[in-house]
Amino acid sequence: MVKILYFIFSALYFITALYGFITKNFVFTSLMIFFMCSAMLMWGLQELHKKRKVVGWMFIGVSLFLLFVSIEGFLYSYVL
Repeated sequence: MVKILYFIFSALYFITALYGFITKNFVFTSLMIFFMCSAMLMWGLQELHKKRKVVGWMFIGVSLFLLFVSIEGFLYSYVL
Protein backbone atom coordinates (compact mmCIF):
# COMPACT_ATOMS: atom_id res chain seq x y z
CA MET A 1 0.00 0.00 0.00
CA VAL A 2 2.83 2.38 0.85
CA LYS A 3 4.55 1.61 -2.45
CA ILE A 4 1.41 2.40 -4.41
CA LEU A 5 0.95 5.70 -2.58
CA TYR A 6 4.62 6.50 -3.17
CA PHE A 7 4.22 6.01 -6.92
CA ILE A 8 0.98 8.04 -7.01
CA PHE A 9 2.49 10.97 -5.12
CA SER A 10 5.67 10.80 -7.19
CA ALA A 11 3.67 10.87 -10.41
CA LEU A 12 1.61 13.84 -9.21
CA TYR A 13 4.80 15.62 -8.19
CA PHE A 14 6.35 14.95 -11.59
CA ILE A 15 3.24 16.11 -13.46
CA THR A 16 2.99 19.40 -11.55
CA ALA A 17 6.73 20.02 -11.92
CA LEU A 18 6.57 19.32 -15.65
CA TYR A 19 3.56 21.62 -16.02
CA GLY A 20 5.41 24.46 -14.30
CA PHE A 21 8.53 23.85 -16.37
CA ILE A 22 6.74 23.77 -19.71
CA THR A 23 4.28 26.63 -19.20
CA LYS A 24 6.48 28.80 -16.92
CA ASN A 25 3.37 29.17 -14.75
CA PHE A 26 4.32 28.56 -11.12
CA VAL A 27 0.84 28.68 -9.60
CA PHE A 28 1.00 25.05 -8.50
CA THR A 29 4.39 25.21 -6.79
CA SER A 30 2.96 24.81 -3.28
CA LEU A 31 0.94 21.83 -4.45
CA MET A 32 4.05 20.35 -6.07
CA ILE A 33 5.96 20.70 -2.79
CA PHE A 34 3.08 19.02 -0.95
CA PHE A 35 3.19 16.05 -3.33
CA MET A 36 6.97 15.84 -2.87
CA CYS A 37 6.42 15.91 0.90
CA SER A 38 3.91 13.05 0.68
CA ALA A 39 6.19 10.99 -1.56
CA MET A 40 9.14 11.47 0.80
CA LEU A 41 6.99 10.49 3.77
CA MET A 42 6.02 7.25 2.00
CA TRP A 43 9.67 6.66 1.11
CA GLY A 44 10.65 7.17 4.76
CA LEU A 45 8.01 4.70 5.91
CA GLN A 46 9.33 2.16 3.38
CA GLU A 47 12.85 2.61 4.74
CA LEU A 48 11.65 2.19 8.33
CA HIS A 49 9.90 -1.01 7.29
CA LYS A 50 13.21 -2.26 5.83
CA LYS A 51 14.88 -1.58 9.23
CA ARG A 52 16.94 1.35 7.88
CA LYS A 53 16.07 3.67 10.74
CA VAL A 54 18.51 6.51 10.14
CA VAL A 55 17.57 6.96 6.48
CA GLY A 56 13.86 6.52 7.23
CA TRP A 57 13.84 9.15 9.96
CA MET A 58 15.84 11.49 7.73
CA PHE A 59 13.21 11.22 4.98
CA ILE A 60 10.42 11.76 7.50
CA GLY A 61 12.20 14.84 8.88
CA VAL A 62 12.66 16.29 5.40
CA SER A 63 9.02 15.58 4.59
CA LEU A 64 7.92 17.47 7.72
CA PHE A 65 10.04 20.43 6.66
CA LEU A 66 8.52 20.30 3.18
CA LEU A 67 5.04 20.15 4.73
CA PHE A 68 5.83 23.36 6.61
CA VAL A 69 7.10 25.00 3.42
CA SER A 70 4.03 23.96 1.41
CA ILE A 71 1.61 25.21 4.09
CA GLU A 72 3.51 28.48 4.23
CA GLY A 73 3.28 28.72 0.44
CA PHE A 74 -0.46 28.07 0.51
CA LEU A 75 -0.93 30.77 3.14
CA TYR A 76 1.15 33.32 1.27
CA SER A 77 -0.64 32.54 -1.99
CA TYR A 78 -4.16 32.86 -0.71
CA VAL A 79 -3.90 35.25 2.25
CA LEU A 80 -1.62 37.92 0.81
